[in-house]
Amino acid sequence: MAEKTDLDQHKELVKERLKSLLDVVQSVSSGDFSVRVKTPEEEDEFTTLSIELERMIDDLIEANRVSEERMAKLQAVIEEKERLSKTVSELSSPVIQVWENVLVMPLVGAIDSARATRITEDLLTGITKNQAEIVIIDITGVPVVDTSVANHLIRTIKAAALLGAKCVVVGISSEVAQSLISLGVDLSEVVTRSNLQAGIRYAMEMMGLEVVPKKRER
Repeated sequence: MAEKTDLDQHKELVKERLKSLLDVVQSVSSGDFSVRVKTPEEEDEFTTLSIELERMIDDLIEANRVSEERMAKLQAVIEEKERLSKTVSELSSPVIQVWENVLVMPLVGAIDSARATRITEDLLTGITKNQAEIVIIDITGVPVVDTSVANHLIRTIKAAALLGAKCVVVGISSEVAQSLISLGVDLSEVVTRSNLQAGIRYAMEMMGLEVVPKKRER
Protein backbone atom coordinates (compact mmCIF):
# COMPACT_ATOMS: atom_id res chain seq x y z
CA MET A 1 0.00 0.00 0.00
CA ALA A 2 2.87 2.37 0.75
CA GLU A 3 4.31 1.92 -2.74
CA LYS A 4 0.93 2.75 -4.28
CA THR A 5 0.65 5.84 -2.15
CA ASP A 6 4.07 7.02 -3.27
CA LEU A 7 3.09 6.39 -6.87
CA ASP A 8 -0.12 8.30 -6.42
CA GLN A 9 1.79 11.21 -4.90
CA HIS A 10 4.20 11.18 -7.81
CA LYS A 11 1.35 11.19 -10.30
CA GLU A 12 -0.24 14.11 -8.48
CA LEU A 13 3.05 15.99 -8.53
CA VAL A 14 3.48 15.33 -12.24
CA LYS A 15 -0.06 16.52 -12.86
CA GLU A 16 0.55 19.76 -10.94
CA ARG A 17 3.84 20.40 -12.75
CA LEU A 18 2.23 19.84 -16.14
CA LYS A 19 -0.67 22.13 -15.28
CA SER A 20 1.76 24.82 -14.10
CA LEU A 21 3.75 24.62 -17.35
CA LEU A 22 0.59 24.63 -19.48
CA ASP A 23 -0.71 27.71 -17.65
CA VAL A 24 2.55 29.49 -18.45
CA VAL A 25 2.36 28.47 -22.12
CA GLN A 26 -1.26 29.69 -22.38
CA SER A 27 -0.40 33.03 -20.76
CA VAL A 28 2.54 33.54 -23.11
CA SER A 29 0.37 32.58 -26.10
CA SER A 30 -2.11 35.31 -25.13
CA GLY A 31 0.69 37.88 -25.01
CA ASP A 32 1.31 37.95 -21.27
CA PHE A 33 5.08 37.81 -20.88
CA SER A 34 5.03 38.67 -17.19
CA VAL A 35 4.53 35.05 -16.14
CA ARG A 36 7.55 33.11 -14.97
CA VAL A 37 8.22 29.38 -14.75
CA LYS A 38 8.45 28.01 -11.23
CA THR A 39 11.46 25.72 -11.05
CA PRO A 40 11.60 23.52 -7.92
CA GLU A 41 14.80 23.35 -5.93
CA GLU A 42 15.05 19.60 -6.47
CA GLU A 43 15.60 18.51 -10.03
CA ASP A 44 13.06 16.24 -11.66
CA GLU A 45 12.04 15.18 -15.15
CA PHE A 46 10.52 18.64 -15.77
CA THR A 47 13.51 20.70 -14.75
CA THR A 48 15.08 20.83 -18.22
CA LEU A 49 11.71 21.63 -19.80
CA SER A 50 11.14 24.44 -17.28
CA ILE A 51 14.54 25.96 -17.98
CA GLU A 52 14.00 25.82 -21.75
CA LEU A 53 10.53 27.31 -21.39
CA GLU A 54 11.94 30.15 -19.27
CA ARG A 55 14.60 30.78 -21.91
CA MET A 56 11.97 30.79 -24.64
CA ILE A 57 9.94 33.38 -22.72
CA ASP A 58 13.03 35.59 -22.39
CA ASP A 59 13.62 35.29 -26.14
CA LEU A 60 10.00 36.19 -26.85
CA ILE A 61 10.22 39.21 -24.54
CA GLU A 62 13.29 40.44 -26.41
CA ALA A 63 11.70 39.78 -29.80
CA ASN A 64 8.57 41.63 -28.70
CA ARG A 65 10.67 44.60 -27.53
CA VAL A 66 12.50 44.76 -30.86
CA SER A 67 9.19 44.48 -32.73
CA GLU A 68 7.67 47.34 -30.72
CA GLU A 69 10.71 49.52 -31.42
CA ARG A 70 10.44 48.80 -35.14
CA MET A 71 6.71 49.52 -35.10
CA ALA A 72 7.33 52.81 -33.29
CA LYS A 73 9.96 53.80 -35.88
CA LEU A 74 7.64 52.77 -38.72
CA GLN A 75 4.80 54.80 -37.23
CA ALA A 76 7.12 57.80 -36.92
CA VAL A 77 8.10 57.42 -40.59
CA ILE A 78 4.45 57.18 -41.63
CA GLU A 79 3.52 60.28 -39.63
CA GLU A 80 6.47 62.20 -41.10
CA LYS A 81 5.49 61.11 -44.61
CA GLU A 82 1.91 62.25 -44.00
CA ARG A 83 3.17 65.58 -42.65
CA LEU A 84 5.41 66.11 -45.69
CA SER A 85 2.61 65.05 -48.02
CA LYS A 86 0.31 67.60 -46.40
CA THR A 87 2.97 70.31 -46.70
CA VAL A 88 3.61 69.49 -50.37
CA SER A 89 -0.12 69.45 -51.00
CA GLU A 90 -0.53 72.87 -49.40
CA LEU A 91 2.41 74.26 -51.36
CA SER A 92 1.07 72.80 -54.59
CA SER A 93 -1.92 75.12 -54.54
CA PRO A 94 -1.04 78.25 -52.53
CA VAL A 95 -3.51 81.10 -52.32
CA ILE A 96 -1.77 84.47 -51.93
CA GLN A 97 -3.46 87.78 -51.20
CA VAL A 98 -1.64 90.45 -53.24
CA TRP A 99 -4.12 93.25 -52.68
CA GLU A 100 -7.30 93.79 -50.75
CA ASN A 101 -9.91 91.46 -52.29
CA VAL A 102 -7.37 90.23 -54.87
CA LEU A 103 -5.85 86.73 -54.77
CA VAL A 104 -3.20 84.97 -56.83
CA MET A 105 -2.92 81.20 -57.14
CA PRO A 106 0.35 80.20 -58.87
CA LEU A 107 0.27 76.60 -60.08
CA VAL A 108 3.43 74.61 -60.78
CA GLY A 109 3.74 71.04 -62.01
CA ALA A 110 1.36 68.47 -63.45
CA ILE A 111 -2.28 68.51 -62.40
CA ASP A 112 -4.07 65.20 -61.88
CA SER A 113 -7.64 64.66 -60.69
CA ALA A 114 -6.69 64.54 -56.99
CA ARG A 115 -4.69 67.76 -57.19
CA ALA A 116 -7.38 69.39 -59.29
CA THR A 117 -9.90 68.75 -56.53
CA ARG A 118 -7.52 70.18 -53.93
CA ILE A 119 -6.93 73.28 -56.08
CA THR A 120 -10.65 73.98 -56.26
CA GLU A 121 -11.13 73.43 -52.52
CA ASP A 122 -8.19 75.67 -51.57
CA LEU A 123 -9.24 78.41 -53.97
CA LEU A 124 -12.86 78.48 -52.77
CA THR A 125 -11.66 78.49 -49.16
CA GLY A 126 -9.32 81.39 -49.94
CA ILE A 127 -12.09 83.34 -51.65
CA THR A 128 -14.40 82.93 -48.67
CA LYS A 129 -11.70 83.69 -46.11
CA ASN A 130 -10.42 86.83 -47.85
CA GLN A 131 -13.73 87.95 -49.36
CA ALA A 132 -11.94 88.05 -52.69
CA GLU A 133 -13.48 89.67 -55.74
CA ILE A 134 -10.70 88.96 -58.23
CA VAL A 135 -8.64 85.76 -58.50
CA ILE A 136 -5.59 85.44 -60.75
CA ILE A 137 -4.79 81.82 -61.65
CA ASP A 138 -1.24 81.62 -62.97
CA ILE A 139 -0.57 78.42 -64.95
CA THR A 140 2.82 79.48 -66.31
CA GLY A 141 4.45 76.60 -64.40
CA VAL A 142 2.00 73.91 -65.58
CA PRO A 143 3.87 71.88 -68.23
CA VAL A 144 0.84 70.37 -69.93
CA VAL A 145 -2.58 71.98 -70.28
CA ASP A 146 -4.79 69.37 -71.90
CA THR A 147 -8.55 68.97 -72.14
CA SER A 148 -8.80 67.63 -68.60
CA VAL A 149 -6.85 70.53 -67.05
CA ALA A 150 -8.70 73.12 -69.13
CA ASN A 151 -12.12 71.73 -68.23
CA HIS A 152 -11.13 71.67 -64.58
CA LEU A 153 -10.09 75.33 -64.76
CA ILE A 154 -13.43 76.19 -66.31
CA ARG A 155 -15.32 74.36 -63.53
CA THR A 156 -13.18 76.10 -60.90
CA ILE A 157 -13.84 79.50 -62.46
CA LYS A 158 -17.60 78.83 -62.46
CA ALA A 159 -17.47 77.71 -58.82
CA ALA A 160 -15.58 80.88 -57.90
CA ALA A 161 -18.20 82.96 -59.70
CA LEU A 162 -20.89 81.47 -57.45
CA LEU A 163 -18.99 83.01 -54.52
CA GLY A 164 -18.86 86.38 -56.24
CA ALA A 165 -15.25 86.20 -57.44
CA LYS A 166 -14.12 86.75 -61.03
CA CYS A 167 -11.14 84.73 -62.25
CA VAL A 168 -8.50 85.60 -64.79
CA VAL A 169 -6.14 82.91 -66.10
CA VAL A 170 -2.61 84.00 -66.93
CA GLY A 171 0.38 82.21 -68.40
CA ILE A 172 -1.29 80.58 -71.40
CA SER A 173 1.32 80.51 -74.15
CA SER A 174 0.41 80.72 -77.83
CA GLU A 175 1.34 77.04 -78.23
CA VAL A 176 -0.98 76.02 -75.41
CA ALA A 177 -3.76 78.21 -76.78
CA GLN A 178 -3.48 76.61 -80.23
CA SER A 179 -3.41 73.16 -78.65
CA LEU A 180 -6.58 73.85 -76.67
CA ILE A 181 -8.32 75.18 -79.77
CA SER A 182 -7.39 72.02 -81.69
CA LEU A 183 -8.78 69.95 -78.82
CA GLY A 184 -12.05 71.84 -79.03
CA VAL A 185 -11.81 73.44 -75.59
CA ASP A 186 -14.03 76.52 -75.39
CA LEU A 187 -12.27 79.31 -73.50
CA SER A 188 -14.44 82.07 -74.92
CA GLU A 189 -15.98 82.83 -71.53
CA VAL A 190 -12.65 82.70 -69.67
CA VAL A 191 -10.72 85.92 -69.12
CA THR A 192 -7.07 85.32 -70.02
CA ARG A 193 -3.94 87.43 -69.97
CA SER A 194 -0.45 86.67 -71.21
CA ASN A 195 1.39 86.92 -67.89
CA LEU A 196 1.04 87.73 -64.19
CA GLN A 197 1.81 91.41 -64.67
CA ALA A 198 -1.01 91.74 -67.18
CA GLY A 199 -3.28 89.80 -64.84
CA ILE A 200 -2.56 92.15 -61.95
CA ARG A 201 -3.16 95.13 -64.23
CA TYR A 202 -6.53 93.64 -65.19
CA ALA A 203 -7.41 93.07 -61.53
CA MET A 204 -6.59 96.67 -60.65
CA GLU A 205 -8.71 97.94 -63.52
CA MET A 206 -11.61 95.81 -62.32
CA MET A 207 -11.15 97.25 -58.82
CA GLY A 208 -11.08 100.79 -60.19
CA LEU A 209 -7.45 101.26 -59.26
CA GLU A 210 -4.60 102.73 -61.25
CA VAL A 211 -0.85 102.71 -60.82
CA VAL A 212 0.51 106.22 -61.12
CA PRO A 213 4.28 106.72 -61.27
CA LYS A 214 5.58 108.71 -58.35
CA LYS A 215 7.15 112.01 -59.31
CA ARG A 216 10.85 112.04 -58.69
CA GLU A 217 12.05 114.64 -56.27
CA ARG A 218 14.70 116.97 -57.64
